[in-house]
Amino acid sequence: MLEDNISRLEQRIRELESAEDPSAIRLHNPYSRTGYRSTPSPSQGNQREFYENQSITALTNFNQEPPVDLRQVYLTWFFSYYGSVFGMFLNESLLLKGACSALPLGHPSRPSPALLHTIYYIISHLRDTSPHVHPSQNPPHVTLSQVLQQVSNMLSSSHPKRLIHTIQAEVLLSNYFFLTKRILEGKYHLNTAISLAAGAGLHLIRSPSSHRQLLSTSAIPTCASYVEEGERINAFWVVYCMSNLWDTVCSNSVAFDVVFDSGREGRRIDTPWPRDMLDYEQDGIPTGLTNHSTVKNFLASSSTNCDVQGTSGITLYSKATILFARATSLANSSPNNMSSSDRQTFLADFNHTDRLIDSFASGLPSIPSERSPSTIHLAVLTHTLTYAAAIQLHSVFSGTDGRSSSKSLALAGVAVGLLPLFIDALRQSPDVARLPTVDPAFGLLWGIVGNVLVKEVRRVRARSISTASVGKENGLLDMLHTLVATMEGLKSHSAFMAYQLDTLKEAMKVP
Repeated sequence: MLEDNISRLEQRIRELESAEDPSAIRLHNPYSRTGYRSTPSPSQGNQREFYENQSITALTNFNQEPPVDLRQVYLTWFFSYYGSVFGMFLNESLLLKGACSALPLGHPSRPSPALLHTIYYIISHLRDTSPHVHPSQNPPHVTLSQVLQQVSNMLSSSHPKRLIHTIQAEVLLSNYFFLTKRILEGKYHLNTAISLAAGAGLHLIRSPSSHRQLLSTSAIPTCASYVEEGERINAFWVVYCMSNLWDTVCSNSVAFDVVFDSGREGRRIDTPWPRDMLDYEQDGIPTGLTNHSTVKNFLASSSTNCDVQGTSGITLYSKATILFARATSLANSSPNNMSSSDRQTFLADFNHTDRLIDSFASGLPSIPSERSPSTIHLAVLTHTLTYAAAIQLHSVFSGTDGRSSSKSLALAGVAVGLLPLFIDALRQSPDVARLPTVDPAFGLLWGIVGNVLVKEVRRVRARSISTASVGKENGLLDMLHTLVATMEGLKSHSAFMAYQLDTLKEAMKVP
């Protein structure tokens, strides 16, 4: 049944790909339902104690919620430490205000019940995996099946933000399933988010006027504020970035680049780069701003104008995922089996992408040591993604070309070098000793890094034994042990991390 649902979603995306008329792309309800109708919080110092000594009342049905004071604490905690991990793109302060409102659940001024219960369920999961929370402290009693049923019906509700809230819920669920190594289900919910974003035309925000027909004819209402428009911009990029990352794991999945950026009118990505939500709140968006070919222009840029200064952390992360996806796509090619002309084209693309990644990496800001854990988390993820992109690209030639092999090894070492800073940053969180959950993509990226180190250990061992080779092997093993120790510390809260760690350990056993 689940595979059938995924097939239907992918077929819908292929229909978008083949549509000649951009206005033919319509909002698609992937669940085949009928069309939808148009107290003070505790101080920071007391928050952990308050959190640990409270219990959320069990929710026996979806008309119940935790008390307002607990909603305030739990949601603030989740947004502060885990919002970015699970792909939150909605304005968190407005969402928190609405969630803690005295208005009844389901009121149009409040977040949709399905979105709230999705968040409550993930909070429940985080608490269940905590080794330090007493078993009697029950999380919200919301079952996964209840959440999935509510999310599947959300588009049929009358909530004014049902579309954007559905996309947010699907993103949260997708990351939850990837984190717990339920890849097929994660793929399903990601493809749902892709389908909804494509159908709503979120790739055409601030597109030139001739390309706005899709947005005007879709069922998504006009933005009421710059913050609301910013939510839609960030929604597109969160879904797009997830597609760039998880297409590597989800074989045969339909990534965004299949649907968009093919050159046809209405199908290219014109949406501006994402920004931090505070920027939308404080600076707004210029009224007359238009944008076009965002991704295409970035990939076509020369190594000398790949400017990364002054851009937001979320923009840098988005660009890193694009480079990762592009490098992975090239790495999956087989240049040895190409014709002479195709091979020349491939080498030109390879060299251009290599220069672009180098330029981007050299311009990345250093990891901030005195910022919030979430800021450091995003920065380390962006750096690691960039290094993994170069490793993926050079995997085509790393077995035969010394330059590719040396470059991959050097970048793997740089990625491992980030880990002590990363762990120190995580320890800044009052909750992280109990709930050390990180973006599931780290499991994927560290697996790539570890594979480079393991292969180099094998190469060193295959050579004649010498003092130099023994010293190099010890250095490689030290890096591997650092990587393994980091993954060990996080595996109990991520089945996907545990799987990647087990795979790495098995590879290390091979002489």
